[in-house]
Amino acid sequence: GEIIAYTWDFGDGNITTTNSPIITHAYSTYGTFTVTLNVTDSEGKWDTASKQITVEKAPIADFWWTPYYPQRGETVTFDASTSTPDGGEIIIYTWNFGDGNITTTDNPVITHVYDEAGDYTVTLNVTDSEGRWDTETKIITVVPIRYYLTVKTDPQGITTIPGENWYNEGTEVELTAPDTVPVSPGVRYKFSYWDVDGTPRAGNPIKVVMDANHTATAHYILEYYLTVTSPFGTVGGEGWYPSGATAYATLDTGLIDHGNGTRRVFTSWGGDASGTNYAQSNPITMNAPKTAVANWKTQHLLTVVTDPAGLSPQPTRNPPGESGPLNSWWYDAYTSVTLTAQPVSGYNFNYWDVNGVSQGA
Repeated sequence: GEIIAYTWDFGDGNITTTNSPIITHAYSTYGTFTVTLNVTDSEGKWDTASKQITVEKAPIADFWWTPYYPQRGETVTFDASTSTPDGGEIIIYTWNFGDGNITTTDNPVITHVYDEAGDYTVTLNVTDSEGRWDTETKIITVVPIRYYLTVKTDPQGITTIPGENWYNEGTEVELTAPDTVPVSPGVRYKFSYWDVDGTPRAGNPIKVVMDANHTATAHYILEYYLTVTSPFGTVGGEGWYPSGATAYATLDTGLIDHGNGTRRVFTSWGGDASGTNYAQSNPITMNAPKTAVANWKTQHLLTVVTDPAGLSPQPTRNPPGESGPLNSWWYDAYTSVTLTAQPVSGYNFNYWDVNGVSQGA
């Protein structure tokens, strides 16, 4: 007939029956084992054979590397000295670095450089002097080259601009400087420009490509505020000025007539300003916050007439005042004016009245 059953007793407690003459088995321990095979044919006849097998200890492959997270282009040292033989000595180390490079050497220490970032499966096969071998596989992560971006200001330390850090090579970092940095009332820093490694860069924000270590500096200028105040008219010149700049305070008019016999007349610039020209003060050097104040005076209109009207000569005035409309003169508020009636042919002076109220003879 034909053999239809193969029963294997591997001597380690494992018994398997199969209809195939070929079988595999792995021993979990070292030592000598008696293997017994029982075969049975289609007629029910059987036979048994026994043989001994010796399972010997194999070497154990192991390795480590430094740095643990290497950068692209950085030299990595692989060390297989932690591998152990089975009694002989390890004589061959075959490295598959996972990037297409395979190297065989008799030295447990080897170096390798990865050209690109990524995860690589590294396989080490060790062979000992007795011809036995073992394999170990580990995954190494190669990171991109990292560069440091320094971000600072000029003057130094006036504000903190986000973005200073380590970055993977090729990263594009956007930096935005605040347009102004307050210091105190009337004092601030105004953004001027960026430079990267000493080379000026236009615009804000800017982008820095991390292809090396870089230093980005935001440059600022110191500014002071000029305040211009006036109770009348429209002022000009108020605003921020660079330190040391020259500023001017201005007014659109130096005369405000209220139409009721009262007017306002510009007299001078005060505060941190000087000059008597309402249209433009004397130069103001902006080396601190400053205030320009427009000074005004009040004038009233004095009208002198005779009754009957038109008599000549007119009464005299002391002081004479500033000429106004017919028979009228402007005087500063609270000015005392002496009026003297003059002899008029055919008339005798009777009395004065002011705004219709008799002032006596």
